[in-house]
Amino acid sequence: MPRKKNITYERQRLFLLVQQEGQSVDDFITELRNCDYGSLSDSVLVDQLVRGLRESRLRERLLRVPDLDTSIKKAVGMCRAAQTSKLKAQVYFTEDRSMDAIKRFKPSLEVKPRDTGQANKFRQPAKRQESSRRKCQYCGSHHVPGR
Repeated sequence: MPRKKNITYERQRLFLLVQQEGQSVDDFITELRNCDYGSLSDSVLVDQLVRGLRESRLRERLLRVPDLDTSIKKAVGMCRAAQTSKLKAQVYFTEDRSMDAIKRFKPSLEVKPRDTGQANKFRQPAKRQESSRRKCQYCGSHHVPGR
C-alpha cells in the first residue's frame, strides 16, 4: 500500500529551501520543484525561488518585475541569464587581470649577483675588456679588437 505524502511536511520543506553556496540556479530550481507542493500554485514556487536566492542583487531585480508571480518561466529565465552573465564576467575579469599583469611585467636587463662569490665573476669581464685593449692595426688607437 503506497504511503500517503504529508503535505504539511512537503510545504515546510519547500519553505525552508535556500540556494546553497556554489549551487547553480538550475539545481536550486530542480530542488524546489522536487518538493511536492500539492495544490500550491507556481506563484508560491516563484516566491520561494526569489526568497531562497543567494544573490541579493538578483533578488532585488526580480522583485522589481511586475506580475512575476504569474510566470515561473520568466523568473527562471532571468535567474539563468544572471548566472550566465556573472560567469562570463568572472572569466573576462580573470583574463583582463592576467593581461594587465603581462603588460605591467618589465623584465630587468640588469643581472644581479646572488652572492659575493658571483659578484666577482660579473666584474671580471669588465677587467678583461680593459686588459684586452690592443693597438689597432687599422686606426692606430688602443681599443678592444673588433670595435
